[in-house]
Amino acid sequence: MEKDTFKIENNALWIGGGILLLAGLGTGAYFYFKKKKENEDITESGSSAPSSSGFCKYGDDYPLKHGSCGKNVIALQKILHVLGADLGTSGSNKDGVDGKYGDKTQAGVKKHLGKTTASSSDIEQLKRA
Repeated sequence: MEKDTFKIENNALWIGGGILLLAGLGTGAYFYFKKKKENEDITESGSSAPSSSGFCKYGDDYPLKHGSCGKNVIALQKILHVLGADLGTSGSNKDGVDGKYGDKTQAGVKKHLGKTTASSSDIEQLKRA
């Protein structure tokens, strides 16, 4: 008795399989690089060390000031956004929350606190506003 082996002799099946394989690889690569870019954005804006981009002159320590970058700046920007401050369209949600204490963040702090820097107690004060 002959042993039966599975053979695909239909070229359409090989072509279809190749297309599915390439589509799967392409989709996987798209999501891999998208996630990698998001992680790089978070690392740049969420680190406590100054970045090499030149904007972040200061880390994430208080008092936050123009040139500060990081998680504390993000927290401040989220509060300012809720209070209606115009922070621009940067950041992943296009609401100005990007972790970089720039001109618009400084203007929001000036409007709500009357000064250009923000301490941790200032942030707590804004939360209660």
